[in-house]
Amino acid sequence: MKKKIKPMLNKKEYELYFIIKDFIEINHYSPTYRELLDKSEYKSVSSIMTTIFKLAELGFIEIATNEEGNIIQRSIRIIYTKENIERLEEIKRKIEERENE
Repeated sequence: MKKKIKPMLNKKEYELYFIIKDFIEINHYSPTYRELLDKSEYKSVSSIMTTIFKLAELGFIEIATNEEGNIIQRSIRIIYTKENIERLEEIKRKIEERENE
């Protein structure tokens, strides 16, 4: 049974999205799991993989997978759409609201 994902990103997932986005914009290729581990608050590669799959399912990124369903190294692409920008702004607003409570 496949785990149901929440449609909203939490702060850590939101920040990982921008770490990936910034890395790709600077380097012109996507980061490895280890690079993401070094730049984020995540403690394990499996947690990063779970978040990457969530970002893909929510339509924020595109990934290539092999026959076993594993993400192919350096295959992450950011999906730039007006809708995604609006969704990310809404997520940011909600994260800030929670922090100010």
